[in-house]
Amino acid sequence: LTTLGRPGVQVVAITRRADGYHLVQVENKPGNPPPRLNGQDLGPQARKLSDNDVVEIIGIKMGFFLA
Repeated sequence: LTTLGRPGVQVVAITRRADGYHLVQVENKPGNPPPRLNGQDLGPQARKLSDNDVVEIIGIKMGFFLA
């Protein structure tokens, strides 16, 4: 489990499961735009990550790469 973001503002978690890595929103301060995955709002459900996905949180874009 790895978390990204700023507590009290916006936090997402990346988890490793048997079928791969997943991204889930943990926290989002009301009024903030939601975290995004490949340009789409993340929402409450965990989403499976793929090689070269782009995660955007607190206005910062990060690439996800499988080794």
